[in-house]
Amino acid sequence: MGENNETARKEIEETLADMVAAWNCGDVRGHAQFWSEDGELVNVVGMHRRGRQEILAELEFLHAGRFRGSQIRDLGHDVRFLTDSVAIVHLRWEMHGDKGQPGHEVKDGTRSGIFTHVICRRPEGWRLVVSQNTDIAPVPDFLKIAAKPA
Repeated sequence: MGENNETARKEIEETLADMVAAWNCGDVRGHAQFWSEDGELVNVVGMHRRGRQEILAELEFLHAGRFRGSQIRDLGHDVRFLTDSVAIVHLRWEMHGDKGQPGHEVKDGTRSGIFTHVICRRPEGWRLVVSQNTDIAPVPDFLKIAAKPA
C-alpha cells in the first residue's frame, strides 16, 4: 500500500472534513452523500438505518428539530487500511447545540462520541458503507484507572 496509502489517507481526511463542513452549514443532503447508496448506519441509540435515503430521512428529521444549528468538530481520527480501497476510520467527535430529547437529555447542548466507519473507494470518491455511532458516556475509563501505579 505504501505511497498510495498516503494519497488515500489524504483523500479520506478530505472526505471527513467535507462531511463536517456540510453538517456545520446545515447541508444534510450534502452530508448524507458521503454514504454509499447502500450504506448503513447504526445511530447512538441503536437504530439501524439501511441505505442513503433512510440515513438522509433520519438526518432531515433530526436537523428539523434537535440538531438544527448544531456544530460538530473532529477531535481526531485514525485510519486503518484493510486494502488499497477499504479502510476503517475511528473518528472522535464533539457536538455543540444539541437540544436533546426525552430519554436522551444533553447537558449544556454538548455531546461527544466516536464513529466507527468502514469506508470504501468508489468511482465518486471515498464513501461510507457501514457506520456505528456511539456517545461517550461521562464515566471513568476503568482501564486507564487500573493502569495507574498505586
